[in-house]
Amino acid sequence: MIQLDCVERDFVRISDKKTVRIRALHNVTLRVKKGEFVLITGPSGAGKTTLLNLIAGVDRPTKGEIKVSGNPLHTMAEKELSIFRNKVIGYMLQFYCLPAHLTAEEQVMLPLLIAGETPPFARRRARYLLEQLGIGSLATAYPGEISGGQAQRIALARALANSPSILLADEPTGNLDESTASQLIDLLVQFNKTKNLTTIVVSQNDSLMRKAHRRIRLESGKIVADNIDDIIEN
Repeated sequence: MIQLDCVERDFVRISDKKTVRIRALHNVTLRVKKGEFVLITGPSGAGKTTLLNLIAGVDRPTKGEIKVSGNPLHTMAEKELSIFRNKVIGYMLQFYCLPAHLTAEEQVMLPLLIAGETPPFARRRARYLLEQLGIGSLATAYPGEISGGQAQRIALARALANSPSILLADEPTGNLDESTASQLIDLLVQFNKTKNLTTIVVSQNDSLMRKAHRRIRLESGKIVADNIDDIIEN
């Protein structure tokens, strides 16, 4: 489902009037199968978020090839990538990124409306997902009126709105207390299992390390470990 071959990503910055090239990813080759739950770990600056952004088509590689569900992301035009992301990828960010002027229901409706769904369908779908995630009562609440855990559930509902085949999550439990983080992890595991949803999560959470099918460690932009467990904790 996800295929990276010899992928590198360089960033350029200006330092003391000199151009400095920084390599965030070094010759990364990776395969992820349909339905896998993959955990990516590593120190700050290892290239974890860069890797997620490349898989999502948010960023492009400096070198190498990336195919997701048969789509060659490294050669697709921006409009094609935008359509691809909306239909295939669900992306959760650490800091929620919920526009303050939209209710919980409207947050989830947004990707559906972008995909061309009618407002009545988008509203029904949003209500269904919020109910499924245990926050149906918050449909008309604004981000400033809810807790961090509730905000992350809304972000998950938004990521799942268009029934993506791939869910990416960047430190989804990073700003949550232990109990709330555990509840969110259970939801991620549940959707991975019941929907056969390919899931890739960047996190240092110990519970996720025990429940993921596979753990990949990045250091200095390189994959230094890739472990697949035969037994998965449920």
